[in-house]
Amino acid sequence: MNELSLFVLELAENSAEAGALLVKAEVRSAPESVEITVTDDGEGMTAEQSRDAVNTGYTTKSGRRGRGLPLIKAAAEKTGGGLSLSSRAGKGTKVRVRFIKNEYCPPMGDINSVIRILAICHSNMDFRFEIEQSGKRMTFDTRVIKERIAPAKISSGGVSSWIREYLNEQTEFIFGGAANEITC
Repeated sequence: MNELSLFVLELAENSAEAGALLVKAEVRSAPESVEITVTDDGEGMTAEQSRDAVNTGYTTKSGRRGRGLPLIKAAAEKTGGGLSLSSRAGKGTKVRVRFIKNEYCPPMGDINSVIRILAICHSNMDFRFEIEQSGKRMTFDTRVIKERIAPAKISSGGVSSWIREYLNEQTEFIFGGAANEITC
């Protein structure tokens, strides 16, 4: 993974696989660092699982290799930052990753596409994305979108079709490409 947006995608995918119904992702850009926090209401992990989750090869999911969190942790540590994980079984998980802005910090990447992918592929899950940069906060929340779309349109066209249509317009409108301009 070589873009911050892909780290957001990996963390949110972990949340989806843990049965989360709500995932909140926050990206905060400060002059000296970029911090990504992903919080979910999924099944959570035991203390032992939380400790082992950042070790290469550790996984609780069949068919997976257990490389996501270790790669994110290594990328953050390469910049002088780090990764913290807190979780409680049955209560959800919170992962915070801090990247120090230097030559080792990866670029943001295409966060608009990541938001679209998550909302389309996991239409049963609600997703809230916030980005803060230069004192400005931008928010994208699928719960708000679902409330604004006529229920008849949702039931007749399927959730993923209205999300795809709406996202194509709204992520570009809401973020206007600004999210992709965060650099390290």
